[in-house]
Amino acid sequence: MEQRRTEALELLTSETHTFIETLHALRGLKEVTHPQAMTLDEDPRWTKAISRQASLIDATKQRSYLATMKAAWPFTISILNGGAHTFTNLSADKTLDWQPVDRFAIVPDEHRDELREQLSDVGNEIDGQPDFELQQASNGNYRVKIEDPEIYYYFWQAVEELEKGVATPTHSALLMRSILTMAVSAFEVFVSNVYRSFLLCNPGAADNSDSKTFSLSDLYGFGTVQDAIAESIFQQADSFSRKGVRAWTQWFKGKPLEVDLAGLAHDWGRTQEIFERRNVVVHNGSKTTRQYLHNVDSGLTENLTEGSPLDIEPDYVEEALERLITLGVLVGYKVRVRMFQKDNAAAISTWIQNEQFELLLKSHFNAVDKISESSGDAVLKDMDRNLLRVNGWIARMRLNGVETGRKEIEKWDTSALSDSFRAARNILLRRDEAAVSAIRELIKSDDLSIEDVREWPLFYWLREDGKLDGLFTEFEDSRTTPEPRMEIVTVDPDLDSTLPASSGAVDPDTDSTALPGDDAPGDTRSKD
Repeated sequence: MEQRRTEALELLTSETHTFIETLHALRGLKEVTHPQAMTLDEDPRWTKAISRQASLIDATKQRSYLATMKAAWPFTISILNGGAHTFTNLSADKTLDWQPVDRFAIVPDEHRDELREQLSDVGNEIDGQPDFELQQASNGNYRVKIEDPEIYYYFWQAVEELEKGVATPTHSALLMRSILTMAVSAFEVFVSNVYRSFLLCNPGAADNSDSKTFSLSDLYGFGTVQDAIAESIFQQADSFSRKGVRAWTQWFKGKPLEVDLAGLAHDWGRTQEIFERRNVVVHNGSKTTRQYLHNVDSGLTENLTEGSPLDIEPDYVEEALERLITLGVLVGYKVRVRMFQKDNAAAISTWIQNEQFELLLKSHFNAVDKISESSGDAVLKDMDRNLLRVNGWIARMRLNGVETGRKEIEKWDTSALSDSFRAARNILLRRDEAAVSAIRELIKSDDLSIEDVREWPLFYWLREDGKLDGLFTEFEDSRTTPEPRMEIVTVDPDLDSTLPASSGAVDPDTDSTALPGDDAPGDTRSKD
């Protein structure tokens, strides 16, 4: 049993780390590749489509063709965006009374003035005569009238090509869909491994309805009974990961774990929506489904109907990655507490504050705030508990302004804590003069390094306001300027040179700066 518990803890630890690093990698991938995708999307597909058709038309009609395309642009945009009023082609009912109308009349009222303004400076260099008239019948239908058959033909060829271009996702959209899909898949793998870890410790809790019945030949293929058990657990965990977020929520909330996913999430409704949106991307080409509309909070589906495009913008992906990593870190932490607290309390305490600090360094402020709010278990060491609180305040202040949480920080009693925490309290309360003075003393006592002051999030506001410039100059100069070398010189009259007999100096090339102590302000990494 002890061996299985050790194996379970190792699995949970390694797979939680893998999940977190995977999402960090996806975030890095987005930051690097999205500008490249945007560059590819700048390729003027619409201009190319029109130019391609213009090159096929008689040279004497090219100017008229381009002027026609310009005049028809409101009509074309409205048709491509699916936002036009009822449209009837030229070949439709000719018994109706058709009258010419303004070319912007087909544009929905709420967009007409905006589009007119946007197109006011488009194509002004075109000097041909347009062969275009937008007409409307008494029943409200519209049609396009183009007299020249050749211009008419290539006009509709261009519209058809543009329709294909609109139906093709942009490079940016494909990239965002891919990153979202990979992030949710990584979370599913993480959930599967949490479930495996639990079954290793609690084999009797397995839901055998998902187990494969091994044949005799299957059993002979396993080297040991333990191999067969491992395969059965793997299959059950894999099946569990496919059941979806609602099934996961029920299982985690039940005994013995009693972990409430909704309470751990940064906005549970939006977190659930991430999984539903991934399903729409994978199974329906990023077009809204009835299941999506049913499963997602109504407040998040306004103006969406079945079949409407479900766009995935870079900001959405950024938020989704942060929500998933918040939930993943806290699930990993809570499961550790429930399953391994007895023998690993100190290690669990160290782990959660280390993870929170890494997220703070990566500016995942919402995640840091949620971890601070949700990790108040008795398992925490006093120092880690205070570090989690400090980092949570830093995150909230970065999100909502420096006055956020001021009353709570003022009530924080640091009288029995180290100088580092007292300095942190002054920094958070923006008592800048006292904070800078405390920082100077901590550096002098080697409880803090100048590099820490330059990098740690706790000192962000002092750095931004230039309050630390003098301190940087002071300690950088003292570090880089070598101390004068004191030498005792003896002179041998028989030699032409003088040699130092001894020296009490410290060689500046071998001098070193002490690492900050455990109590350094802003250092959330335990030195255990």
